Amino acid sequence: MTIVGATIGKCGLVPERFDGMNLTENAARLTPHLVSKDYLFRLLASEFCQEQFLGKTKQVGVQKMALNRLAGTLIPLPPLAEQSRIVTRITALRSLCADLRQRLADAQTSQSHLAQALVDSTSSV
Repeated sequence: MTIVGATIGKCGLVPERFDGMNLTENAARLTPHLVSKDYLFRLLASEFCQEQFLGKTKQVGVQKMALNRLAGTLIPLPPLAEQSRIVTRITALRSLCADLRQRLADAQTSQSHLAQALVDSTSSV
């Protein structure tokens, strides 16, 4: 999670092949214990946590969030099995949203082609 600059609170998952490598000083690596890393990633990226992070930042020159302020972040922590169900459901919903966005784009393209065909057919009469 970034803790300095305009992208404070932006989260990502570190691939296992990079485990143990150093991070930039502008990022904090959170290693969850008894918490699903996928659940924690989704939660930290959520509006619920992002709003908390914005409230914890200080800015004189470059915006920064001290790690000790991160400790006060409220984190809903259901049992591991529920965390897994939540991540599975979020993944399914994100996939559905992506599919719907694609279908909408396809429908808009079809509409544009049909409108152009209609204009072309009326102008040739």
